[in-house]
Amino acid sequence: MNPTIKKLGYIPEAIMINVPNAFFEHDGKIVGDRELAFRRYYEWMGTARDKEGEGSFYHFISSVPAVETITTVYVCFKGYVQYKAILVKFMKNEPVDLPDYKHPARDWCVTTGPVVKAPEGMVKKGFRGFQYTRELF
Repeated sequence: MNPTIKKLGYIPEAIMINVPNAFFEHDGKIVGDRELAFRRYYEWMGTARDKEGEGSFYHFISSVPAVETITTVYVCFKGYVQYKAILVKFMKNEPVDLPDYKHPARDWCVTTGPVVKAPEGMVKKGFRGFQYTRELF
């Protein structure tokens, strides 16, 4: 049995990740309210508006989980669980080379939709890395 599963006492199907406030404060290509732009894009992934079906988001992650049963990613920021997204894949020490974004090798968590908004008031204080969890909603 996987030591992480043994320690947790259950087989996790999800992880929680935290988008740091610095992401929303960063000066970059996005002009205007970065949080609003992030929310629009995130909620668009995997919907009819995603005409090419390629909507995905590459999240920095501290390390790739050791458990292979993960299918769901809960995205937290601003002190709350905000979204439930579908895991596309984890990337271990790989570069990202997209038409509009390039980044040197690191670990990534790639998510897509359709995304489900969290119920109001699901408090989750900021944290680093990721946390295994059961299904929340």
